[in-house]
Amino acid sequence: MARSLIQMLALLVAVTATPAFAVPELVDLSPADEARWGIRNVAIGLVSVFGGWNYWYAPQQISVETVPAEADLSLYYVRGNFQRRYEQALPPIRLRLPSRADSGPRDWVTIRVGADGYSETEVRFRVHEVPDDLRIELAPLPNSLTALVHAYLGGRSSLTFHTMEKPQFRVSRGADTSSFVLSLTETADLTQTKPAVGGLVRSLELTQVREDLLVRIEGTEEDLETRSKHHFDSIRGEHVFVLELIEKDSLAPSSESIRRELRRLRFNPADRCHGEFEKIVVAALDPKQVKQSARRSGTLASLYRKEAMLYLGQLDQGVVVTTSGDRLRTGHGIELEMALQRAVTVKGYVALLGTYARNRPRGNEELRSLLLPEFDTDGFNAIYRRADAAYRACKR
Repeated sequence: MARSLIQMLALLVAVTATPAFAVPELVDLSPADEARWGIRNVAIGLVSVFGGWNYWYAPQQISVETVPAEADLSLYYVRGNFQRRYEQALPPIRLRLPSRADSGPRDWVTIRVGADGYSETEVRFRVHEVPDDLRIELAPLPNSLTALVHAYLGGRSSLTFHTMEKPQFRVSRGADTSSFVLSLTETADLTQTKPAVGGLVRSLELTQVREDLLVRIEGTEEDLETRSKHHFDSIRGEHVFVLELIEKDSLAPSSESIRRELRRLRFNPADRCHGEFEKIVVAALDPKQVKQSARRSGTLASLYRKEAMLYLGQLDQGVVVTTSGDRLRTGHGIELEMALQRAVTVKGYVALLGTYARNRPRGNEELRSLLLPEFDTDGFNAIYRRADAAYRACKR
């Protein structure tokens, strides 16, 4: 008796645990009223007597699925110019429609499909011409965001957006005076990592809402202003859109103002303590990543890097030297570009930027923005503190 009871319980558990195959939801889109009766119905009745009864009088059903599967369906039944039924559903579904005899030649079904990151599409067909199965494939959006970099320099935060096509955008105020919402229309988010925040940006959130990419930006101060600019990078074949957050009525740094600031540092590349700082920072960086990032950081960061390399060359008769012994003349355009591409291997370059950072209120953030903006903020701050401690210990 006990054994039989155990076997029954085991069988019940096995049946309960057996996974059920997902059955598509049945959605009835039949209108409450039938199509107007006419001579056509008489003809259908006569024809159906000799066969094809189910073809004319059985309710119609079709299978609807989408690619991608994570989509929303909006279903419309239209008779003439009037909507008779509306439903919403998630694919896959079985769609029930009235029989051919109960519908008219002016009866249409419209299926509108939307999914985050894809172009919305619409399928329309007569109820008399219903397909057996319907597979709707959505097309990718015409534009995509491939990278987003945040940099803080000269008292302003720059958000640099890299897109495959020229961006169509709109900037509006958020819920309060310290926040903004940037809307990139028909743009998919293909970024791999979230950009580091800091400077005038407290938080940054990217949300894909159907065909639009919304970027919610929370600032650190009230009444911030925005500036934007765009250019096409022909080397990388991508569009670069820069959105700057600045304090009210502030002026953008110029080449001349950056030069004056660098001269005031009185930097000595032969100082052993500068070498201690540079050694720790360079050891933590990947030169290839720094080189790649140099083209993704925006025009303001490029201006600072260029002026820093030019100033470093002026300290040694217009020449900078790499760790491999190459001597590059900063007064020659091609050699200056080579020096900037190999910046972390140029002796004294990182030390010069470190000296600049030590004289700035948010120097650690500015140094990260100049070297590798994609670097994790907390991780870079730890490196900066270690390097700065070594420099100060050396000065004692």
